[in-house]
Amino acid sequence: MLRIATPGDAPSMLEIYQPFILHSGITQEVLVPGIEEFTSRVRMGLPQFPWLVEETNGKVTGYAYASRYREREGYKWCVETSIYLAPGSRGKGVANRLYLTLLHLLRIMGYINAYAVITLPNPPSIRFHEKIGFRHFATYDKVGFKLDVWHDVAWMQIKLQEHPYQPQSPIAFGDLDQTVVQSILNEHRASPLL
Repeated sequence: MLRIATPGDAPSMLEIYQPFILHSGITQEVLVPGIEEFTSRVRMGLPQFPWLVEETNGKVTGYAYASRYREREGYKWCVETSIYLAPGSRGKGVANRLYLTLLHLLRIMGYINAYAVITLPNPPSIRFHEKIGFRHFATYDKVGFKLDVWHDVAWMQIKLQEHPYQPQSPIAFGDLDQTVVQSILNEHRASPLL
């Protein structure tokens, strides 16, 4: 089941995220946040940005969310996207459904560009983002140091909609009409897991 995350989902999301922190360079976060801190991230993020979870048999199997791209006012039409899946959920289409729903919500909120940051090498993530419509535009060489290794990081971008001459400010996720949000969730829930 695809749905909006709640702060109560934080323990399940952190359980998915923790191995990426401890055993990989996929995230450059080094210390596992406490449950209070991670719950606060969800609680603080939700009013502005979508946080989505995919749940199977009552267990969260993946989550995706958007966050602010950069602080300066001129960047407010841009977002960064993130997705994390439980190990048994890979290759089952869960990522497609989470990401396509996230991007759909970001479009109706008024965002123009979305960016994904991918630690290299990660061919499956690059292929997945390309399939969704992202394109690679930059690689930061040896930008992160974690687990005794310097990591290259690729930046990928998707244009969510045309760049208007006078763009309206994006709508905060919490201010969206909930019937519209539910309609989008229902549309994507009904789509097959590709």
